[in-house]
This record gives sequence, structure tokens and C-alpha cells, in this order.
Amino acid sequence: MIFYLSIFIICLLFSLVSEYSISKELKYISNLYIFLVIFFISAFRINVGTDYFGHYLLYEYIEKGQLSVEYKEPLFLLLCLFAQKTYLGYFFVIGAMSFITFYPIYFISKKESSPLIQIIYFLSFYLYSQCLMRQYTSISLGVLGTYYFLKEGREKLGLFWIALGAMFHLSFWAYFIVLLFSKYIKLNTFFTIVLILISYIVVIKMNIFGKVGNIFGFTEYGRYLESTNKNNQATEIGSGLGVLLRYIQYIIMYYICIKYINPKKVFNVNMLFFVLFLTDFTSLVFNILVRLRFVYSPLYILPFYFTKFSKKNDSIVCINNYILVSLVFILFLFFIQKDVWGNVPYQSLFFTEMKYN
Repeated sequence: MIFYLSIFIICLLFSLVSEYSISKELKYISNLYIFLVIFFISAFRINVGTDYFGHYLLYEYIEKGQLSVEYKEPLFLLLCLFAQKTYLGYFFVIGAMSFITFYPIYFISKKESSPLIQIIYFLSFYLYSQCLMRQYTSISLGVLGTYYFLKEGREKLGLFWIALGAMFHLSFWAYFIVLLFSKYIKLNTFFTIVLILISYIVVIKMNIFGKVGNIFGFTEYGRYLESTNKNNQATEIGSGLGVLLRYIQYIIMYYICIKYINPKKVFNVNMLFFVLFLTDFTSLVFNILVRLRFVYSPLYILPFYFTKFSKKNDSIVCINNYILVSLVFILFLFFIQKDVWGNVPYQSLFFTEMKYN
């Protein structure tokens, strides 16, 4: 736990230097250091993350030619084949995936002169990315695609990067489809809020998905819906604190986006946030669908395309940013302490084991 907190403090200090320094060179170097620190601790890790060994087994299946011909995530397959043909090994795959995961975030933060984007990504997604490696590689490319689509208005380029991300993890096609359809379905903000409230009633209170869940029984995911499967259970939300913090975070994110985004893109944002809430509600009914909620993680970074801590002429922006950072930091501490994703203790190529309490 202390290791990750130390990394956060180091990155935060570099972020403050980059944000407030009057030297352009110092701004650039400080922002670059944030990327290098995050990248290296990810790229050189060993057996960190609950799926680390699972991905190694997948790598071996590819090497032995035992992977199904129906495997639908071609870029991960090609990366593994390249590492095998060049004798670079599994560590190269880990390093390459880490670079693809974190470089798009650095690219955007550099382009926007906003190191805060890297800090938010680290707090929000770093722990997940060590476990759900392929999924968060696709999410990072989705962050880049969302940036081009919503911030710069380069829709085709944005969809290209999102489609590229889906080739690392099949689930990310869901994000591609929603963003594509958001061009044609014009949801205004009031109707979006109404739909979110209706979704809460239908999914949580009426448990409609639980009643019709057997329609998925014929699919490859049908096993997850068996009554004996631990994933076919309602998420435990007894204290409600984590869920409450997450929804407060969503509301602030949504407010910032619809307030500061180009008015022509408000319809897109409305559609994306409606689906985010819908998938989140559904994940409270079926544990396994938490991974579908993760698909919409690029929205966590979206508010910081438009706002910065240093924007002194709008106190509301600053307050909302500080609240967001505080929320994600609290959730970051929670997940480190619980070690849900197998991140503790950190181990790397340079350290056999680093144990911190």
C-alpha cells in the first residue's frame, strides 16, 4: 500500500510542477516523468494483478497453437505472436501493453497541457489495468478516440482508435456502437436524466434483468447466470459508501461535460452517460457485468479535456475538480486496502518482493 501511495505522491508533485511552472521545458519534463514512472512500474512488474498468470497461460496457448481459431481479439494475438517469433517473451508483451495503455493518456495530457489527466487515470484505473490488462489497453485507446471524437470533432479518427481498442478486447465494441449511435439519437439533457431515473427503478427496484436473465443461457456466457455461480449474485452494497461515492463522481462528471463541451456534442455525452448509468445499475444485479461497466471508463477522463485546476476564472470548475480528485483518491485507497485486484505487494524485475503494510 505504501508503495502505491509513494508513486501517487511522486506523480502529484510532478503534476504540480508541470501545472504551475513558468518554464515550458520544466512543464514538459515533469509531465513526461509522470508517464515514465507509471509506465515503468507497470511494464516491469512480475505476478502483480489477479490475471497476470491467466494472461501468461493465454500467451502459452498461442505459442503452442492451442488457441481457438475463433479468437476475436487479433491485436493481442498478433502482439503475442510477434514476441514469440522474435524471442522477446512474455515480459515484452507486458511492457508493450503497458506502453499502449499509458502513452495515449500522456499524449492527451501533453496536448492539453494538463498533467491532471495522468493523475486521474492513475488513481482511477491503474489498479484495474494490472489485472484486466487487455480490457484497459482497449479503454486507453478509447480515451484517445473519445478525445478526438468529442473534443476535437474528428469523429472518424475517434472511431478508428476505439475500433482499434476493441481489437484488444471484444467487449469494447459496445462502447464503439454507443458512441456511433449517439450521432443519430438526439437525447436532450432533461430526457437523459428522466431515462436514468427510470433505469434505476426498472433495474434496481424491479430487478427486470434478474427476471429475464435466462435469455442469455444459450450463449458462451450462460454459465455465469447459473444459480450456483458466484457471478450471478447481487453486488453487496450494504454500507453503500463505495456506490454512493461513485454516483457522486458520475454526477459531477456529467455536469462538467454538459456545461463545458461544444453544444453540438451534448447529445453524444447524454447518450454515453445514460448507458454508463444503465450498465452500472445492471452490474449491481449481476457481478459479472461490472466488466461491462468498465467499458465506459473513458468518460472518467472526459471532464478533464475541458477543465484545469489552473483555470482561475471559474471557481465552480476548480471546486468540482477538487471534489472529483478527492473521490477517486478515496476509492483508490479503498481498493489498495482491500487488494481486490491482486496488486499488493508490488513485485518487479528489479525487486524479488516488496512488502508494505
